Amino acid sequence: WKSLYAEIILVQIGMSLVTLSRFVLGVATLLHRAAEHTKMERLHRMLQTARIINLLERVRSWTSAKVHKRRPNLKASLRKLFLAMLLVSVIPLSFCILSYYMYFYQPPMQESYSFACCDDLDTTVCSLPFPSFHHMRRDDSSRTGWRVTLESKLLPPMRNNNKRIDLSFLDGLDGFSPMGGPILFYLDGLKEAVEAQDSGFSPNVNPTLPYDFEDSITDRSITLLWNVKDQTLIPHTARLDYLDPQGPIVLLIPSQPLHHATHYAVAVINAPDANGNLLPPTPGMQRLIWENVSLPCSRDTDRLKRYQEVLIPSLARAANWTTVAEGTKSSDSLQLMFDFVTMSDESLEPIRTIRDATLRQLDKTEHHVHITKIQNQNCYWPWTLVARTIHGSLRVPWWLESDLRDSTLSWKSLQSGRSNGWGEAKFTIHVPCSLYAAAVNHTSREQNSLNAILDYGHGLFYNRNEANEYSLLKIA
Repeated sequence: WKSLYAEIILVQIGMSLVTLSRFVLGVATLLHRAAEHTKMERLHRMLQTARIINLLERVRSWTSAKVHKRRPNLKASLRKLFLAMLLVSVIPLSFCILSYYMYFYQPPMQESYSFACCDDLDTTVCSLPFPSFHHMRRDDSSRTGWRVTLESKLLPPMRNNNKRIDLSFLDGLDGFSPMGGPILFYLDGLKEAVEAQDSGFSPNVNPTLPYDFEDSITDRSITLLWNVKDQTLIPHTARLDYLDPQGPIVLLIPSQPLHHATHYAVAVINAPDANGNLLPPTPGMQRLIWENVSLPCSRDTDRLKRYQEVLIPSLARAANWTTVAEGTKSSDSLQLMFDFVTMSDESLEPIRTIRDATLRQLDKTEHHVHITKIQNQNCYWPWTLVARTIHGSLRVPWWLESDLRDSTLSWKSLQSGRSNGWGEAKFTIHVPCSLYAAAVNHTSREQNSLNAILDYGHGLFYNRNEANEYSLLKIA
């Protein structure tokens, strides 16, 4: 906004110069015409009274016989001055228009997946559901037996520049992040059902997306996350993300980090529509479970066998209230299911290298923290969870290729153990109302002392605004 204001001021200055040049041209023309009339002695006396000697001499010279030779040159000079000022004013005006386009205009997403291998289980976006075995390949040499294989063209382009992130730096990992978030998917009709329930028009729409961890492991939740081997449900929350209102996505966030090198699965079950009727399974799910047909372009060739022999029996034991029977085809209630494996601790060696080298560099220099904004909330209202939000930046060793949003880790820096210099890392701190109440002895709210700090890093598809998620604020 500051740069936008500066450009607007430049435009105003440029337009002022244009107006001034036009005024000078107009005054000169008026005096020109007035001085040509010999009967206007009164104007001459006014100019003498005002002691504008130089101007009077020029006016008198214009009335001489040489005026017709000098006048065209003066007008031509003024016209050139006017055109020069006009051109100068166009430059800041162009910058202003360009800034408006960059700040406010969101170009349409150029989602072209004609050469990508999309997963038919979820046709919302080519990369969904995420994570899943569709984005992996078999590798018996790894600890998990799998390797991540992400195609950059599978991802939707970033906002504002329509560029796709190069994900080759993730290839070679033997699983997905155990930090567990967010897990992404969508089911047609889910948005309308959730909005109908939130608005109160369909209060009987149940079950629904779990807003609380307690509900996520009961029959009140349409999403189930479980450890396939242990057959245990994982508490989580799930919300609709409206970054793209025309194409919302469900964000599923586990309540705790997942285990390393572990097989997990996600199921959408018994999800109703806005009228309370059962939503149909996704087309890919119908073909896979009902027709026993392997999905086209699926790199997960063992999916059908694994679903029937492993996932469905495991789900039936983990959530015994479901209508999924062991060893049989799924009923209509199972609308979507996908699974993945988390990375082993061996895949964290590059991250540990960055952590240790960063700590060594920070020990040798002063910490530079800059607070950019502080937002205070009124904890009087019981639904307010955060008393204060602090936005800032921290000067840290820089391990990325550049400071652009689509930049990735620098393997050259990782191999050398030295960063690419220093950069600014932005952060957000939420101070919960319970901590504020304890600090000021606010008796109307629950008081809690500072026992721990919840450190949260956002996922691949999002940014630090992910920390504003209700479930995370509730944990804090």
